[in-house]
Amino acid sequence: MKELIKIKKKSTKMILLVFGGLGGIQSGPNLLTELQQAHSPNLDAIVRKSICGLWHPLGRGLTPGPLVSLLSLLGYDVAALIAKEKQLRPLYNQLDENPAVLEDLFKLVPLTPFDKKFELNPVLFSNNPCVRQICSGLGFQIIENKTEKPEALLDLLIEKKPQHDFIFIYIDETNRYGQRGEYYEKIKTIEKIDPKLPQLKKIQHDVLAITGDHSTPTEMLENSWHPLPVLIQSRWCRYDTIQSFDEVNCALGGLGFIKSNEFMTLLLANAHRLDTIGP
Repeated sequence: MKELIKIKKKSTKMILLVFGGLGGIQSGPNLLTELQQAHSPNLDAIVRKSICGLWHPLGRGLTPGPLVSLLSLLGYDVAALIAKEKQLRPLYNQLDENPAVLEDLFKLVPLTPFDKKFELNPVLFSNNPCVRQICSGLGFQIIENKTEKPEALLDLLIEKKPQHDFIFIYIDETNRYGQRGEYYEKIKTIEKIDPKLPQLKKIQHDVLAITGDHSTPTEMLENSWHPLPVLIQSRWCRYDTIQSFDEVNCALGGLGFIKSNEFMTLLLANAHRLDTIGP
């Protein structure tokens, strides 16, 4: 697939909104995933004019670590990371307390900067220190923020109105509540973000994608192998008939089950940034 991707320069803008640990399983008193239980009318309104499916950072039945999930999401081949897991795991675990280990991490697995790999000018909005460090190492501009409230990241985005053509928003709290088994707190985080979503129209974008980096069901207290719902909305996408953004409905969407190396390709295609292949 890699050799088939030919980037063409366009002025189109993409927004990628990622809920850490978004995926869940049917649990709680109503036997619903956190997404199914959450009151999220704006997410549902977006999905009705999108194409959606399920996505996994590794593949069916495989549980990804956080670094694998993040880099797979951003279009990197994670085979080299997995091959050097024993050396990389302790470095990654030290990252939020000792940013200096980032240099050692990238020496073990050299990665092409994101801007050069995809000819994009990327920016990150996130409170997660490890995500901020990794993305900084990949060439993202990191927007400084003074609040821990996840919904405030979208307010900050509207305030800054970045001119970048790849805007990455990473919500960390859904993953943390999943690891703690706090079912209703994970739901509340989704519900706090939902009213902010209409503001994204103020950022004149051509593509909006919403998904997670991996599943962290509150019932399990850890990362899991479950695939993630994903929606892609663009001027050029072919809408499907899905009415609600959750794991069960998105399984019936027009994208089907997306392979791990296809996510960024789909975003670039929907941004009209891929050239024709072959004569």
